[in-house]
Amino acid sequence: GSVAPLRIKYNPELLRLDDIAPGDLFSRGGGGASSTKDIRNDAGEASITIARLPGAPGVSGTGALAVLTFTAIGSGESPVTIEELALKDSQSQTITTSTLPMGVKIQ
Repeated sequence: GSVAPLRIKYNPELLRLDDIAPGDLFSRGGGGASSTKDIRNDAGEASITIARLPGAPGVSGTGALAVLTFTAIGSGESPVTIEELALKDSQSQTITTSTLPMGVKIQ
């Protein structure tokens, strides 16, 4: 399976994204995953594309798709929203998804 891409948006006046990495869902069953990330803190946008390595078995179940590491640079509330999420199964067929904004309270 793969995620191509996962795009997020956040308030760059309150948060700085230090890293975005594949979550534990992609390390199941061996084989690992490759990823490409693009972090644009000036715009408050980031994306990651994750793919299981060739020959790796598909994964199923629940788990983290990606792990985001932020540094707070202000205080207040900043929603972190998923702008785009394209999941594909092991046959490269699109998997239907739905997402909700995540509220981050910074004190």
